[in-house]
Amino acid sequence: MTEFLITAGIFGACMGSFLNVVAHRSIQNKPWWGNERSICEACGHVLGFFELIPVISWLILRGRCKNCGAKISVRYILVELICAAMAVMIVRRWGLSWACLVVSVGACSIIINSLTDIEAGDVFDMFAITPGVIALIIRLAGGKSAFLDGLTGALIGWGNLTRRNGLGGRYVHVRNGRGIGL
Repeated sequence: MTEFLITAGIFGACMGSFLNVVAHRSIQNKPWWGNERSICEACGHVLGFFELIPVISWLILRGRCKNCGAKISVRYILVELICAAMAVMIVRRWGLSWACLVVSVGACSIIINSLTDIEAGDVFDMFAITPGVIALIIRLAGGKSAFLDGLTGALIGWGNLTRRNGLGGRYVHVRNGRGIGL
C-alpha cells in the first residue's frame, strides 16, 4: 500500500504542476496543450526537462530561474505539494475506484478555479462545468439510479446558483459579477 500512496503523491505533484500551467495560460488566453513550451517569465528561457520536475526542481533551483536568477513564485511548489497530499488522501480513502476518479476530478476543478480566481479574479465556466459532466458520465457506471441521483443533485445545485435569490443571484447582485465574496 505504501508504494501505491507514494505513486499517488508523485502523480498528484505532476497534476499540480499541470494545473499551475493550465491556470496561468488560461488567464493569458494561451493554449495549454500542443507544442508551446514552458518558459521563464522574466527572461524567456525555455525550461528543460530537469527544470520541470515537480517540487524537486523548485527546491534544487532554490526558487530561481537557472538562466537569469529571477525568483519563481512559491505558489508553484505549494500547489504541487497540496496536489500531492490531496492525491494521497483521496487514494487512501477511496482506493483505485470510480469514486476516486470523481473526487480527483472535482478536487482538480476546485484547485484550478481557485488558482485563476486568486491570480486574476476569474473563474472559468469550463473548469466548473466540464468536471460536472464527467462526473455524471462516470455515474453511469453505477446504473440508472446512480446517474439520476447525480443528475438531481447537479440540477438542484445549478438551480440554487442561478436563481435570483440563491447564492449565485446574491453573488452577482452584490458584487456586480466579480467573484470577491458575498
